[in-house]
Amino acid sequence: MAAEGTPGPDQTAWAWLEAIRAQDPERLWRLMDPDFRLVNAQGWITMNPEALGHPTVARLDRDTFARELSLENPSHPLWPQFAKVMLREVTQACGGFEHKDLRIGSRPRLIAPELELVRLFPVDELDQDATGQYYFAPGASAVTLSVILRHRGAAWLVAGMGDSIGYPGWPPRFERVVQPDD
Repeated sequence: MAAEGTPGPDQTAWAWLEAIRAQDPERLWRLMDPDFRLVNAQGWITMNPEALGHPTVARLDRDTFARELSLENPSHPLWPQFAKVMLREVTQACGGFEHKDLRIGSRPRLIAPELELVRLFPVDELDQDATGQYYFAPGASAVTLSVILRHRGAAWLVAGMGDSIGYPGWPPRFERVVQPDD
C-alpha cells in the first residue's frame, strides 16, 4: 500500500506505460527500480562490448560504467545511445500492448515481500456491465501486460515485466516470480 500522497503500484505501472507510449526514455528510466536499471545497463554492455573501447569509457571498468549508465539521472556521453536501445527493447517487450486501450486490473497482487504485480488488460478482452464498467468475468482468460513493481523507500518502481525480475551480474540473470494464476 502506498503512503498518502505517493503513487501506488497501479499508478506507477500506468505512468510507466504512458512513458512508453510517449517514447520518453528519461521518464521511463526514472520509474524503474535501481536494480532493473542496472540489469538493463549490464545487458546493453554485454551485447555491445565495443562500448568499453569508447574514449569516455577507457578510464572505467565495466562495473563502474554500468553504474554510471544506471543512475537515475545519467550524464554519461553514451547514455543517449543506450537509452535509445533500452526504450526500443522495452517497447518491443510490450508486444504491441502500448497501442491498445488498457485498464488496470482490480487490484495489485502481492507476489513477494515488497513486490507487487499489476496486470493491464486490453479493453477488447473485457466484458462490460449495463453501466459501462469493464470487468473480467469469472472463468475468463486474457493476455495481459504484466508489470512487476518493487517498493523502495516511499516509492513504487518498476522491477520487471512479464513473469520475471532481473538481478545484476555479468550477464544479468532473471528469475521467474509470477505464476500464470497470480
